[in-house]
Amino acid sequence: MTRAANINLPARVLKEAEKVVVASGYQGLNMRRLASKVGVSATAIYHYFDSKEAILRELRVRAAEKLNDRIRGIDPGLPPHAFIAELGRQYLGYAQENPNLYRLLFEAPFDARAEARKDHPVLYFTYVAARDALERR
Repeated sequence: MTRAANINLPARVLKEAEKVVVASGYQGLNMRRLASKVGVSATAIYHYFDSKEAILRELRVRAAEKLNDRIRGIDPGLPPHAFIAELGRQYLGYAQENPNLYRLLFEAPFDARAEARKDHPVLYFTYVAARDALERR
């Protein structure tokens, strides 16, 4: 007899995994300890996530979304040089407020082939914002 899928488990896993990364950095994520925090076996987590790297990919997208929210708040009517300067301030502010999420986003190794195309707009939002500002001149 197989157990019914727990539709809330992926969200719980990601929530706990993000807490670990915020507190200890992406290197501190351990699947057995994560499973223990969530109250399930590591096998249960692997039912929803192929690997620890899959969880880190999801967390990378979440971290990018948080940074993107800050960048969306920049006045698009600013002159290009002022927009780029504010973009830099937002990056620095995010890095200071969320150092381990920033490291996950920009320092953690990842397999570019494994990054899903659906994540492309989220992960490259700031690049597009900067490029668009520079093209406005």
